[in-house]
Amino acid sequence: MNFYGFLILQGLVMPNFSDFDYYFAIDVLGIPASLLSLQFVWVALFILVMPAIYVVKFSHIEYQKLFITVQILWIVSYLGKLSLAMGWSQQLGLPNFAVYFFFGTFLGPFEVMLTMMPGMIILTKLIPKGIEATMLALSSTIIALNQFTIRAQIGLLINATTVDVTTDNLEDFATLAWVEFLCAFIPLTFIYRMVPTIA
Repeated sequence: MNFYGFLILQGLVMPNFSDFDYYFAIDVLGIPASLLSLQFVWVALFILVMPAIYVVKFSHIEYQKLFITVQILWIVSYLGKLSLAMGWSQQLGLPNFAVYFFFGTFLGPFEVMLTMMPGMIILTKLIPKGIEATMLALSSTIIALNQFTIRAQIGLLINATTVDVTTDNLEDFATLAWVEFLCAFIPLTFIYRMVPTIA
């Protein structure tokens, strides 16, 4: 049950403001929509090879270390977004699309894979016999809530009550990028307590 708690708590402390990423990329960074659409090709290709990559490269790593690695990937990814929002990457002469693609589109599927694949394995091993179907459905729901729902809803709540960035006014987008980046450090404080070493 600790791992279920970890997934929910991680979602609660890591707000996500990805609803505004697309508009920020087009309106502020000036990345053409045609280039942004290429990211879906990468994600589709990655989904096809994701299980093989996990089995070959990551399945032997103990779960706590794997989740710490994932958390560090989230931090690096949010640092990339922050560098775009603050203009640091531009000062270094790095093209916006390359930074956006690497820190978002390229790292993003790795983060999701390294959360979902071992997460499902851990939860599958913890499920008692006789209630496999019910618990597997519950486990899938909790992982999806962690990745896609809780983070986005917390992000919407924070934005609506504090910064109030909209798709038409992205002036304070950097503030949201700072919140994502700083909050990504919080799960490092409880991964060792809530993620099993082995299931």
